[in-house]
Amino acid sequence: MDKLGKIIFVSVTLIMLYALTLLAFSFGGASVGERNAIKSSEKYIERNFPDLNYELNNLNHKFGEGIYEAEYISKKSKDTKFVIYVDNKGKVIGDTYDDILLNTKERVNKEVSKKVDEILRENLSYDFKNIDVKYVEENYDIYLDMEIMEDNLPKDINIIMEVFSDETTDEYVYKLVEDINRKIQDNGFNVYYFDLKLIPTVEKGSEKDFYEGEIVYKDIPKSIIEIQDPVNIIKNYKIS
Repeated sequence: MDKLGKIIFVSVTLIMLYALTLLAFSFGGASVGERNAIKSSEKYIERNFPDLNYELNNLNHKFGEGIYEAEYISKKSKDTKFVIYVDNKGKVIGDTYDDILLNTKERVNKEVSKKVDEILRENLSYDFKNIDVKYVEENYDIYLDMEIMEDNLPKDINIIMEVFSDETTDEYVYKLVEDINRKIQDNGFNVYYFDLKLIPTVEKGSEKDFYEGEIVYKDIPKSIIEIQDPVNIIKNYKIS
């Protein structure tokens, strides 16, 4: 091995040893940090939420931000799930406890989406990719852990859907919205707004944030069905 080769070999060896030392230190530090984060977050719960029957559900370390995210759940409440943020020094810097009602709202939206999805797929021939539903929050009182049954499902909703179709005319979009609205009304629901994405059928089987040739409509109001010459109006809600 010549002199240059020896220098390169020694340099690479030293760099690798340094990297391994940092890696070992970081894992050791993370282990200590995890214990400190759990200890601090549980003291925080006992001080601020003394009646909560809790358990640690997940612990995530964001190395770049120097923050631990300790997720806790309640043993008695299906919707009580929140995160406590702890820095690398073991200091609690925040929590999401005040947002736990969002978990109930998400569960309600999932149940409504499941019902509407079932109705549309069973009764219409459109090639739906996804059907997502959000209930109109201002029309309903939702409380933590409420039981969701068919007779108390919110009926005022907004629909967000993706449909595979190579037909993209305004006439087609109007007919699709009209058909969906009619079928939804037949089953006791009231749609306020439609969001629609038309995806070329060649994209079937793929998962992307953006599809080449997709067409998107946003906030199409149900009232468009009742106005005169709706086909010429619906183009105003096309955003891409």
